[in-house]
Amino acid sequence: MGYRYFAANVAEQLGIAGYVKNLPDGRVEAYAIGTVDQLCNFADELRRGPTLAGVTDVSEVQAEILPDYRSRFSVAFT
Repeated sequence: MGYRYFAANVAEQLGIAGYVKNLPDGRVEAYAIGTVDQLCNFADELRRGPTLAGVTDVSEVQAEILPDYRSRFSVAFT
């Protein structure tokens, strides 16, 4: 399973809204909306990653809540 689909699966299990997408430089961006506990668990899982992923770093920044992403979690293809 790829990293984006791993992240989407974890987000769905945790009840998190938002998105995950690849960035042009090879990094992955995840935007997540949830409770503090949900987001902490999500970050822990992202650090672990799927079995074959080589996760080297996970950075967190606080962001404004974007209304377009409040209802579900999606994999973006941009």
